[in-house]
Amino acid sequence: MIKSIFITLLLIFYALLVYTYFTAPENMAIHFSLGGDSNGWMSKIAYLITFGFLGTFAPLLTIRIFYKFRYSPKDTINIPNRDYWLAPERIQQTTSDLMNYGIWFASVTLFIFIGIGFLILDANLHPNVHRFPFEYGIVLLLIPPAILSWKFIRHFKITA
Repeated sequence: MIKSIFITLLLIFYALLVYTYFTAPENMAIHFSLGGDSNGWMSKIAYLITFGFLGTFAPLLTIRIFYKFRYSPKDTINIPNRDYWLAPERIQQTTSDLMNYGIWFASVTLFIFIGIGFLILDANLHPNVHRFPFEYGIVLLLIPPAILSWKFIRHFKITA
């Protein structure tokens, strides 16, 4: 299921890039003050290349890092109750759980990129309309990673 969610989010991200290409102005505001005022600009093509690369690379790097745990020495894996979770009878399940968390973290990363992309696009399409303060949008995007981090730590703190 989590792989399907990741693929769906990746497709939404690419659809957002295509939509941005056709609707955004040629010169885009890409950086904003806490009050939502633009203070940094970039050409649309440069934005799409940069944002598209980062939005693809960051989640895939996250998955790669979590995948590498399977082949890493035990002393390099820093999780709560490491000796318990990396015991020979649990190592397979633990590495599988870590990989699933890696895909979840990658999905949350994509979710954040999608959210930031929508905020940037909305700010460029409606520059004089402040319907939703920019800083609140950013804060809302930080809730899923906080919940996932809490769940990750809680999962590995438990010892049956």
